[in-house]
Amino acid sequence: MSDPLTYSSRSARHNLPFLFVGQAQKEVFVNEALARLDLLVNPTVEGVSSAPPDAPGDGALYIVATGATGEWSGHDGELAGWQAGAWLYQKPFIGCRAYDVSTGAVTVYDGQWRSAQTPNSPSGGSTIDNEARSAIDTLILRLAELGIFSAT
Repeated sequence: MSDPLTYSSRSARHNLPFLFVGQAQKEVFVNEALARLDLLVNPTVEGVSSAPPDAPGDGALYIVATGATGEWSGHDGELAGWQAGAWLYQKPFIGCRAYDVSTGAVTVYDGQWRSAQTPNSPSGGSTIDNEARSAIDTLILRLAELGIFSAT
């Protein structure tokens, strides 16, 4: 017979609180886990900022920029979500993706948050192929529409 698994008080990857037999106020732990999941499942961020907004709406989510100030101090690179009148912070994991509404593009965490840069349209050269240039421009436009590159 294998040994039963023993758990710490939180999950390793997302820091979600676990419930234990006979635990008092289980609803507190379940609600915290649900609030953290709300931050992590298909996250859409308002943008990247080093300071919290003055009046965030419930459910507002931001990427905390380097050099954070105020309530965000010490949370550089984390996701900061406004939940039930307080900031809830979540450290991103490698591969975490978020849609940034301020840029209209997807940003990915690989140790730091990164977004793809929109390539320049082709120009110059000794041989000009207008059809190829048009196809490349259309491809760049379509990738921007999908949020791969910033729309601006």
